[in-house]
Amino acid sequence: MRRVKSHLARLIDEQYPHLSQRRLARETGLSPTTINLIYLNKFNRIDNTTLEKLCGYFGIEVGELLYLEETKD
Repeated sequence: MRRVKSHLARLIDEQYPHLSQRRLARETGLSPTTINLIYLNKFNRIDNTTLEKLCGYFGIEVGELLYLEETKD
């Protein structure tokens, strides 16, 4: 089985270390809860608008934000 995961934590930690989740939420108009769930890979789905805002903010494509991971389920 495969599961969609996010590179958001790596992206922030490695490329934007001074960017807080709260600031990202404020600057994208997304809720802090949404940002935190994506950062922790605890989301079940991501809205298209959320993807558009995050990709637009970082100047990346969806494939640079999300990836598929094999799970043991």
